[in-house]
Amino acid sequence: MARTKICPSCSGKGRVSEGVTCAYCGATGLVDDGLDQTRVLPRPLSGRLRSGRPGTPLPRSLRLAVLVLGAAAALVTYGKFQPDESAKAYAVLAFFAVALVIWFLHAIVTQPLKIAVLLAVLYALDHYGNGGAALHNLTGLLN
Repeated sequence: MARTKICPSCSGKGRVSEGVTCAYCGATGLVDDGLDQTRVLPRPLSGRLRSGRPGTPLPRSLRLAVLVLGAAAALVTYGKFQPDESAKAYAVLAFFAVALVIWFLHAIVTQPLKIAVLLAVLYALDHYGNGGAALHNLTGLLN
């Protein structure tokens, strides 16, 4: 969808002189500025994956995986924390954690450069701003 601007030949009046129609704008007084707001991005290497445009929803198979794996994680988490009153909250958190991991893996596959830059920025912020404490805490959780 292109934006419009005032015609430079007729100054927005639609005519250059009396009885002569502006050939540039066709008597509308407005012209196309040529800047198309919609961009077409190249498709990823794999034909099965959608293009990596921001805001593109997950493909149907991944949405199904989110529901199935998220429900399984929620059920296991709910069973593990059953006597606790906040077991439902933990189950919901487990569902959303699985959904976030699947979404993040999809983003890595479809937009590897953007994700690499994001991780590099987060690492630099942690390393220079926090002394690397977040990374040390994360590796401590994984060990």
